[in-house]
Amino acid sequence: MIYFDIQHHGNASILNDLLERLKSSESLVRLSYDGDIKSSEFKMLELNHKNSFSDFSITKSPQLSWGGWSIVNNMLSSIETALTKSDWSYYVNLSGACLPLKKMPNLLAAINRQVNSPDSSFCFSFMPQRAILYVPESENRFSHQIMQYGRVKFEGPNRIINSIKRREIDPAKNIMHRLSLHFEEVGKDSFFVRALSKEEKNKRNKLMSQEGFRVGRQWLILSRRQAEWIVNSSFVSILRKELQSIFIPDEIFFQMALNSKQNPLRTSVIKSSLRFGEGGPYKVDMGHIKQAINEEKLIIRKVNQHVYKRLGEVEK
Repeated sequence: MIYFDIQHHGNASILNDLLERLKSSESLVRLSYDGDIKSSEFKMLELNHKNSFSDFSITKSPQLSWGGWSIVNNMLSSIETALTKSDWSYYVNLSGACLPLKKMPNLLAAINRQVNSPDSSFCFSFMPQRAILYVPESENRFSHQIMQYGRVKFEGPNRIINSIKRREIDPAKNIMHRLSLHFEEVGKDSFFVRALSKEEKNKRNKLMSQEGFRVGRQWLILSRRQAEWIVNSSFVSILRKELQSIFIPDEIFFQMALNSKQNPLRTSVIKSSLRFGEGGPYKVDMGHIKQAINEEKLIIRKVNQHVYKRLGEVEK
């Protein structure tokens, strides 16, 4: 069985198509949503699909910020919830814009064909071969300004914010800059940014030296034993404390945890998410779907309803 953890943003119109593809007695589904979605839309979803799965629940997620620790915290909470359910073999996280290229239970069979042990998990990651560029502490820490940075807001000392404005510091695009500063999530899509203290730099350097810095995408397929280790490991608890103050931690936390020397199942971690483009935010057309099928990928995203309606062209 597969436990599907769906985190959805935006309207609910595409979810019917996704849930239809997951429909099976071999599926457990937890659907979390945030944003301005009418409760009536979810009542209709629950009515239409409540008998389609071994277990099905819909819940409103806590406040989430792009690039913030809240996303990792929500995923960890979802994994803990999943472990209260029995019988599933794999935990799979999805967004509402994901498209499984095989319907259940064929999707489960396809995952089983790609494992190398009963404990195999899937997570794409790599190790950047660059040094962390730390930013010196500001001379005037009490003179602040606020700026818009993509979809989020940063507040911090003038010198740091000005460096971000000039893109001398650009944590969304430059992976190493995500470690360069202390990013504190203070509200919905809002961060306070400051330089790290000497002690904080030393702790961060020690962690990266011992474990190695890894980055990838947030998309996971976890075996049950691997999920249990993530929830119960004392090392993961330490990692949670150390990585709460980096930017876009959902692309770093699980990658470092799963590949850590402390993980007894690390040799069973396959460095692929089984997603097309490793789950990158492509705007998908039918050409991408045909390519993903040829590459034996199992999931693709960002998919709209027009693409869903044309799936029959490649499924026949």
